[in-house]
Amino acid sequence: MKQHRHLIFALLTLLVFTYKGAGQKCDSGTLNLGTVSSNWLYKNSDLQIAFQLPDGWYMYDYPAHEKKYLRIGSDYRKMSEVLFEQGSWSGPNVDMAQLKQLGFDYPMTFFSIIKLDDTVPAILSENELEQNYSLSMRGYYADTADTDSFLKTLYKKVTRESGKDPDLKEAKLGDMSYRYFSLTNTNKQGIKENWILGGRNFGCVNLFIKIIYVSDDDLARINDVCKDLKLGK
Repeated sequence: MKQHRHLIFALLTLLVFTYKGAGQKCDSGTLNLGTVSSNWLYKNSDLQIAFQLPDGWYMYDYPAHEKKYLRIGSDYRKMSEVLFEQGSWSGPNVDMAQLKQLGFDYPMTFFSIIKLDDTVPAILSENELEQNYSLSMRGYYADTADTDSFLKTLYKKVTRESGKDPDLKEAKLGDMSYRYFSLTNTNKQGIKENWILGGRNFGCVNLFIKIIYVSDDDLARINDVCKDLKLGK
């Protein structure tokens, strides 16, 4: 009986330390949100991502007081100055403690791009458009380094199905592999959209990838423009 008690104690101790080890201490430091160069190259020093933004698409100027989409390839100086790559400036930073407080409702935007049937240099928008097809990448505080746990929590929040787990799959955008689940949604125009909701852990940050498309051709175009996305080692 004494041997059994020792075994039970050892198992409980292992479980406690395993549980504690799953958490992360990420309250200090900052998260870099990246910059865009004059030739529309997005770079992020923390995630070590470099992505040549696709010419003719539109980029969401999220820091702007008057929210707008800027046509990629047009005059980059029309975007918010904080996003410019200039000198040693690596872009805006967010305190990790602040990111943690924001929780699941307010992720930090790295970039958001959309393909629109238009050619004007800028499109003013109160809300992020979801027409044609789009790709966005945002950052959440990571309680653990387990991408699957993040995606399961995200799935439950989006679908409100607390008793069900998503069917997780693997995919790549350029150099970067990620995990994802897919959903369908009907937008305000009554069009049935496909959603890919993906994630990849970068230590104290979970990168959230959202792809919206209607047809398989749309998804193929998104994957094609992302073929030169580079991930640093």
